[in-house]
Amino acid sequence: MAEQAGSLNLGEAIESFVGSQKNGGAEVRQTLSRFLRWFGDGRSVATLTPADMEAYSVDASTETLSGSDRIKAVRDFLQYSKKNGIIQTNLAFHVKLRRTPRQSRAQAARPSAVTEEIVQITAEGHAELIERVQYLKDELARNSAEIARAAADKDVRENAPLDAAKEYQAQLSTRLLVTEDTLGKAQVIDKNAATGKEVRHGSALKLQDIASGEVLEWTLVDPREADSLAKKISTSSPVGEAVLGRKLGDEVEVSAPKGTVRYKITHVN
Repeated sequence: MAEQAGSLNLGEAIESFVGSQKNGGAEVRQTLSRFLRWFGDGRSVATLTPADMEAYSVDASTETLSGSDRIKAVRDFLQYSKKNGIIQTNLAFHVKLRRTPRQSRAQAARPSAVTEEIVQITAEGHAELIERVQYLKDELARNSAEIARAAADKDVRENAPLDAAKEYQAQLSTRLLVTEDTLGKAQVIDKNAATGKEVRHGSALKLQDIASGEVLEWTLVDPREADSLAKKISTSSPVGEAVLGRKLGDEVEVSAPKGTVRYKITHVN
């Protein structure tokens, strides 16, 4: 499967996962149907990002009766995809039930923490967040017009276009909420503040597989900025956790599906 993994779309990957289930395949397919509708059948699995999973998790968390089942099914699917080389990043880590604004009213009455969460992000990632916010706002406006057109059909009992537009509007709103929240917490990494050759958030590094000699190039980023296609690896990934805080020339061990892999840090910038 590894040879074709990069070309699999979401629908194909889910069918592969469902086919691997010994029991309950039909039930799993049904549970994953909303995940499929959220991103689209033709979406390349390799383009899914931690930020996408954050947004989906917020949406799933609003459904108290089925949210936990949906989250578990998606996590199982993503773990299967990582194990079989369909995706490079462990996206399952980013899928979890989350406290939604409606659920957090009681929390709002409590004294705020001394320090709020800070998301360390590269300048490039910060610019991408700003672009994404504007895109989502534009798309919300466009879809609102679509809802108005669909609502003009007086037979609303079986108005599939209207239902689809409303569901898409909810998805866009959730994505905008999550993206603006991340942007509000973002702190752009100062590349000039680096000391020595220590690996930190924003570091560009090269890792040499000691056994094979293969050299991998990554930029270490916050999980919400991770993107395997752009060679951005999460600090919470096995590789990220192993190298964070280490220095040029250090050797690290990383647990992988094929066993433990030893890498040498040959470049840090």
